[in-house]
Amino acid sequence: MMRVPFVLKFARPELADVRVGVRWLGRRKARSRDGCWSHLLTAGLLFGVSLSLTPHLEASDWPVAGHDVRRSGSAETTLRPPFTRLWYRLFTDEGLMSGVQPVVYRDRLFVGTLRGTVYALDRLKGTVAWKVHLPGAILHSCAADGKKVFVPCADGALYALAVRDGTQLWRFQTGAAVWNSPVVFDGKVFFGGRDGKLYALRSEDGKLAWQYTVHAPVLASPAIDPERRRAFFAVEDMRVYALQVDDGGLLWQSERLPGVTFRGYYPVVAPDGSVMVTTAPLYSQEELQTVVEEAVREIFGDYASWRHSAGENARLRDENFRLLAQPETYQRQMELIRRKLEDKPYFQTFFLLDGDTGARRGVVPIVYAESMNGTGMPPVVAPDNRVIVKFQALLRSRYQHYSPFLNVGYLDTRTGNIEPLLDESRTYGWHDSLLLVHDEQCCLGVAGTTLINTHQDNVNALDLISRRGFPEPFCWNVHEPEKGEALSIWTMLIRGEPLPVGKEWILRGTGVYGGGSVIDVGITMVDDTFYYVPTHEISAGCAIIAYQMKEHGEASRKTTVPTANLSSEERDKLASFDSDWDLLSTPRIARLAPEFLELREQARRETLSQIGPPPFVDEKLIEQTIWEVPADAGQSPEKYAELEADIRGKLNLAVKELVSRRWAPFVFPAGKHPVESYRFFADPCETLLALAYSYPYLDAEIQRSVKDWVVHELQPGGCLNDLWNDELKLDGSVSRTRYDVPRPPRLVLDDRHFDRLARLYPFWLWTYHTGDPHLAERVKASLAEIVSQGSKPADIDLGNSAIAGWIAAARFARHFGLPEIEERAVSQAKTAIRTRLDYEWQHPIDGLFAEARTSRWVCARWRNLTPELARLLAHYARPIQERLVDRYVDHHRPTWWLAWNVELAWRNESPFSLPSMAQEIFSAKALILQTPPDVLATWVDIPWCSADLYYIEKLAWTIRACRGIVWHPLTN
Repeated sequence: MMRVPFVLKFARPELADVRVGVRWLGRRKARSRDGCWSHLLTAGLLFGVSLSLTPHLEASDWPVAGHDVRRSGSAETTLRPPFTRLWYRLFTDEGLMSGVQPVVYRDRLFVGTLRGTVYALDRLKGTVAWKVHLPGAILHSCAADGKKVFVPCADGALYALAVRDGTQLWRFQTGAAVWNSPVVFDGKVFFGGRDGKLYALRSEDGKLAWQYTVHAPVLASPAIDPERRRAFFAVEDMRVYALQVDDGGLLWQSERLPGVTFRGYYPVVAPDGSVMVTTAPLYSQEELQTVVEEAVREIFGDYASWRHSAGENARLRDENFRLLAQPETYQRQMELIRRKLEDKPYFQTFFLLDGDTGARRGVVPIVYAESMNGTGMPPVVAPDNRVIVKFQALLRSRYQHYSPFLNVGYLDTRTGNIEPLLDESRTYGWHDSLLLVHDEQCCLGVAGTTLINTHQDNVNALDLISRRGFPEPFCWNVHEPEKGEALSIWTMLIRGEPLPVGKEWILRGTGVYGGGSVIDVGITMVDDTFYYVPTHEISAGCAIIAYQMKEHGEASRKTTVPTANLSSEERDKLASFDSDWDLLSTPRIARLAPEFLELREQARRETLSQIGPPPFVDEKLIEQTIWEVPADAGQSPEKYAELEADIRGKLNLAVKELVSRRWAPFVFPAGKHPVESYRFFADPCETLLALAYSYPYLDAEIQRSVKDWVVHELQPGGCLNDLWNDELKLDGSVSRTRYDVPRPPRLVLDDRHFDRLARLYPFWLWTYHTGDPHLAERVKASLAEIVSQGSKPADIDLGNSAIAGWIAAARFARHFGLPEIEERAVSQAKTAIRTRLDYEWQHPIDGLFAEARTSRWVCARWRNLTPELARLLAHYARPIQERLVDRYVDHHRPTWWLAWNVELAWRNESPFSLPSMAQEIFSAKALILQTPPDVLATWVDIPWCSADLYYIEKLAWTIRACRGIVWHPLTN
């Protein structure tokens, strides 16, 4: 790491001539002192002013996510304004995964980044005590205890590092990336595996104490009831499991709970031993809100809002307040909401379970999903043992706010009833009501008698004794920058200048690091200090900021960024950064920072000058691509033999599952926006394509089963009976999901659409690999009509599926002896290929993503990629493809392959990445870049659902990489 000391002149004289350390790591061939090549700002940018520090305090602890083994979210400390900023550290080129909360043990703060670096920072200075690089991204919070810090890693292992110096003490390997925050109790480390196992390890040496198999991923971290010696796990089969701490014996498992995932958070153990968990809904936030709206309108008729005139609002306000003055009005609301949730259980997202039996203690009247419609923030157990929750009802305290129904209250864990926490004799202002917003981050925590709400870009608080809020936030951050501010901040960073307080923000040139405001975390509270991770979606996961109580502290004051103009040299440097130009070109960002559009053009010119002019497109190679097919180069080399055997075993099992029954489409949850639920695998052609890709690598017995299944589905009533229908037959179908889909969502969109031309490629590929004539015979009757009508693209893929369709049409035409149709199909294929190759050179640094319906983003460049098109892209545009993968995937989205990942495209206000994104990127790495199979295998990951077609394709392409390919002329 390069340390560049220099002297700054501050506006405040008392801070003049203070030496500030600026830590950089250069992306472009900057060598650190230890000789390691690194990326720009990889270690982040740290600023600390020594004169602002108070005398060292004996550190209290926040050693795990949620503070303690019960995950209470509270600390017995005092936090009252004003505050001063101690230090901040930027992780602009490393990033923090959504949901990562820094943990503190004694005098050190521990956090891991998406680059796999674990940092131990001095908690009062922000300086690096040590750092260790692990082989995978750090997907969740660390846990510290005694002499060890335990780190979950995307390489599938849990690591124990020495608190003192980061020395690796032991490593425990699981079967999949660990996306779980461990908890330490009674000499054991507890965590859940995405390989479907619950683990307890001996903290001393990492040996397995016990494990329990649940056959579903574990994406929520465990909690412990220390008095009753119980460990609680929320598992993706939508059940909660209680196990004995000592030996892992099962005490109970709950019924299947509504919702689609527990991902990101953890159960919370109440003082009476009951367990509280939250889920994300299948249905959109818009649909969820109808439960509260209906209850409110049933009681009040209407309420004041932006929909009405000022006079009408005044009338409604008076009427509503008269009703609200009657105590029974609130109870009526709660009972109505409870009944509606009982009638529509698929809207339930908060659950209160008996700690002894796992039985539900009724239906708690909470209607809520977090921020982008993700898993709701867990409740908080205050130091006085009272449970605080967010809930929705029309109350005076927050009347006519932006989120007028969102409130906080005390939950009675015996009855499930909620007592409003705010003073209902008055209406609060903006910040003194905690700034509760239903569609943005709102994570609660308690410091002594202070209730704190961590918002995306500020921290607000309320005194629990007086029930009065603080008029100004504890601190500010940036929601969206003023015009010109984004460029000024970058200018300061390039010059090594400290950012103003509250402006620790950066338009880092990507959507989000780790998903933005998806899995939000509250502040970490230690003594008179707190640590804040802003999570606004534009620059989420880029900073940790430390604040400390101090008289006359400035953190509550809004600051400005000095206007700064980039020099020519600085402009060149900013243009050379690996920015996500697709994001920076979106209307929202372009409006905030139009200067970046000019930088994009400069970067495009520089890239083209580096890689040279477009190569000559050889007509012969295009012709070869149409008439040659890929085949195995031979048996896998010895070094890949074991890998292929393992992957083939998984492939056989996955395909056997696929053809064992008729599956319904995969119904994927909605977000805040889009409000539509997406359906995957709704087109029978997708199933046929996955089977065709995998067929050559299946055992003979499974091949026979696959052929029999296709023949059966070609019969009347089968999903393939009408070749040109893009809708699965749902009669007697089985759900692909582990969660219940009790009724079709009101708004549904299918992810992929193949027009008639594009459907020819799966039909041809199946016929070629299996020799089965049934499909070919049916295609013949419609081939002339399809070719004459041409392509009517129904998918956002830059014409990739049309190219595949024209190639398949030409091959079918030659097979059937139809020279005129063959000639037209070949001509159209050549034209489409040239157009597609031209696009590569017109967009050497951008144009990877394209907007699908309802503003969702897809990797259009690699969508519906086939080996034929990949061959051409590798030959004519490999430098461009390598740069795109390096920039948009490896650099900006290092966790792209993770099943049930957080949203990484950011264009959408949704908590989940689309499953198709991982498949699109995987296909580019496998088919264009020809990544070695042992590396591909690390990205196959786990299925998103049962009968996951993308999982099958990834397995097939990995085996293909083991064997290598050669191109052979197609024989008729």
